[in-house]
Amino acid sequence: MAQSMLKDKIIIALTGGLSIKKIVDNMVKINDYKDVLIVPARGGLGRNVEIQANTLAAKLAEKLSADYKMLQLIDNVDYAEIFEILNEESIKEVVESIHKANILIYGIGKAEEMALKRKLKEEEIRKLKDNNAVGEAFGCYFNPHGEIVFSTPTAGIKSQDTKKIKKLIAIAGGKSKAKAIISVQRYNTNNILITDEGAAREIINIIKKEKTTT
Repeated sequence: MAQSMLKDKIIIALTGGLSIKKIVDNMVKINDYKDVLIVPARGGLGRNVEIQANTLAAKLAEKLSADYKMLQLIDNVDYAEIFEILNEESIKEVVESIHKANILIYGIGKAEEMALKRKLKEEEIRKLKDNNAVGEAFGCYFNPHGEIVFSTPTAGIKSQDTKKIKKLIAIAGGKSKAKAIISVQRYNTNNILITDEGAAREIINIIKKEKTTT
């Protein structure tokens, strides 16, 4: 994350994942800004605490000498549970901060892999395949055209929130993620994308092929 994006009195939300962890781990310590708040964009997922959003939010806050809040809930619960959770004061306060984020840092995953990690039901996975879902970000699954074909319930960041956040930073690498990256980038065209050479070359190849077949 470029230091030029930082300023006083901002809220930074970030998702979990290995790519986000690498960015946080490689950030230098900064103490030039006041009243910066770091929040997890979503709840926890899986057993690996090191790459969960809560853990990474705390680490980023340490790097930026900022405050942070934790979202103490498991992600991907059903809608009835979400409604009940949102009435809890401790959760409500964090969620309000998430929806006011000025910067969102998030990872991009392959749809099928993320569906398995999030333990989607068989009929939901079938729906993803039927609708040609290739990418996933912030609980939403995208087809190659950048259209949301399915989304999971969450008390955290939602797709409509990303349209209001001023700075979006997507992080993903690897040749195998090229289609997923394209699908999410087409949904949010004002993204800043941090990727690697393998993914970048494959993205170019895919787009060139699309142009020759249209």
